[in-house]
Amino acid sequence: MRLLLFSLIAIVLWFQRSPAQTETGNLSLSFKDLTRLEVLEKIEQSTGYRFYFVTQWLGEDRISGTYERVSLNTLLEDVFKDTVINFFILDDQTIILTPNTVIRDQLHPSFYED
Repeated sequence: MRLLLFSLIAIVLWFQRSPAQTETGNLSLSFKDLTRLEVLEKIEQSTGYRFYFVTQWLGEDRISGTYERVSLNTLLEDVFKDTVINFFILDDQTIILTPNTVIRDQLHPSFYED
């Protein structure tokens, strides 16, 4: 009985984990001479996020960086600096990449004007 209760509590806590690395400066990552695809794979491994994109969008450019206690948002802004790639963090598991298109989760205030 105790084992079952412990297992249920562990499962609930696992699924309710917060996306703390995205909002606060808790993400540390270092990479040298990697493609953006390889960097995204490292981010997926260290955060549990999953990226959705077309591989060809990322190109073959190699980048390097060292980040200590930064937010995921800050890291991604730097990874995609000087590219046409935009990102949208949908929830605590999903990041959508788009070329030349910004995804917004709210309508612009002018939408409501007559």
